[in-house]
Amino acid sequence: MKILLPMAAVAVSLLLASCGAGGSADPLQLKAEAPAIKTIKRTVELSGVLSPKQTATVYGKLSGQASRIDVDVGDRVTANEVLLEIDAHELAAQLALAQAAVATVKQQAAQALVGIDTAKTNYDQAKRYLDRLNSLEDRSSLSKNQLDDAQSKADLTQRAWESAKLQYKTLNESGLAQAEAQVEVVKSQIENSILRSPIDGVVTNRNINPGELTSPSTALFSIAEIDKLKLQGTVSQDVVSLLATGLKVAVNVDGLASGALEGRVTQIGPVGATSGQYFPVVVTIDKPGKALAE
Repeated sequence: MKILLPMAAVAVSLLLASCGAGGSADPLQLKAEAPAIKTIKRTVELSGVLSPKQTATVYGKLSGQASRIDVDVGDRVTANEVLLEIDAHELAAQLALAQAAVATVKQQAAQALVGIDTAKTNYDQAKRYLDRLNSLEDRSSLSKNQLDDAQSKADLTQRAWESAKLQYKTLNESGLAQAEAQVEVVKSQIENSILRSPIDGVVTNRNINPGELTSPSTALFSIAEIDKLKLQGTVSQDVVSLLATGLKVAVNVDGLASGALEGRVTQIGPVGATSGQYFPVVVTIDKPGKALAE
């Protein structure tokens, strides 16, 4: 790659008078010309290997049998496109059980709500009876056992009412939340059984065949974005100060018959790569054409 760096220079011409005949010297005359700004071109060569601007390695998020593979090496894919599907029949059964558990908890909560109404009715009746006994002006005909029984029944029905409310709250809040969370867990596992491409690019490697088992620790696909290429190299410290991001450069690829490609400087390392003498530089090619193919 060659980078042409423009530099400004100012030229000033001075004309000096020579000595006259007989050894006498004429008065020294100076003549100033108008300054001229010219461009000095300097060529900087940066060698490196063209590589995809972005690559991605796709791993399976769960273990299972690959039931369907939609792509092969060399295929172009877009972000979020399906690459592979893992058999999810067991997960579908687990989802059905989890959804049934949610329905059961909701039904139990509905029954508990009815139980609250029943318990409150029982308490209201017991409390009214106790209040009526306590409001009698002449309670001489009442035995102590009658009053104690009425009080005990009021206390018992009140506790039953509080217990029914607590049961409904537990079912409707924590119980239902746990059941619904389990549904979401299984749904997430089913979603993870479908592997999708994280980027636009070309499949450069495939390490799985239909019927084989996947593993979260095994790379299944490699994908490279080749619509943009990058070249990484280093330049000396006396050149790095002349570079700037966005600077257009010419990139010559060995064996490429179509001539130089146009690139631009997209990154300049702030720290030297080798004892401060050389700095890393990245050049991006937005339209590589067939640079990789050739």
